[in-house]
Amino acid sequence: MLFKNHKIKRSYIILIIILTFFIIISIGCIEGRNATITVEKLQSEPEAYFIMSNETLNDFPHLKQAYNNLGSHINTPDEEFDRIYDLLNKEHDTNFIQYNGDFYKIKLGSF
Repeated sequence: MLFKNHKIKRSYIILIIILTFFIIISIGCIEGRNATITVEKLQSEPEAYFIMSNETLNDFPHLKQAYNNLGSHINTPDEEFDRIYDLLNKEHDTNFIQYNGDFYKIKLGSF
């Protein structure tokens, strides 16, 4: 028998169960990121902005949902969040868009 004392054996089993629980929780936290999008309407024209077409907005269903629910934080899948980030910040270097003649600020959050 590996363990001579049953109390020690029980302690090791409990320790293994607790460690396994924390490892599973840690992996779950690493796997998913809580990415959100918020759209706010602006009262004035920003210095720089990206003119968004209907076709472009339709390519991003969660951004469209955020547009339809101004001020709400919309949870977004990582892939779509990354595509929106790349479109606004890497290609156009702005978080402001013009859509249907109005100006909006896109807030991207990830935590």
